[in-house]
Amino acid sequence: MPSNHGAARYYLSGLDRVDWTQVNLDEWLGILAQTGHLPTDANAASMLNLDQLTGTGSRLNPQKYGATTTTRQDTLTRTQGRMTELDVPTVKRQSELEGGGMGPQ
Repeated sequence: MPSNHGAARYYLSGLDRVDWTQVNLDEWLGILAQTGHLPTDANAASMLNLDQLTGTGSRLNPQKYGATTTTRQDTLTRTQGRMTELDVPTVKRQSELEGGGMGPQ
């Protein structure tokens, strides 16, 4: 693989060639623990929830970094909002007409 200043670059296209039985993440996990980024029994619920991972607590929330955009909704709320106008029976019928049946035939 190409190198940059002696450090190997890894690409997603080559990820399937990694022998994961030979990968040791102990050092990485240690760094996460030392910097407070590794969830523990005491803080897992506050770190690993929909809002923290996908909503206003997410690193993807521009408002968290000073942007004046609206508050980021979590994935459940965004998905439910997209589904309210969806006519599921019509979509299912259209899929079946196009040969992409959903479920047992």
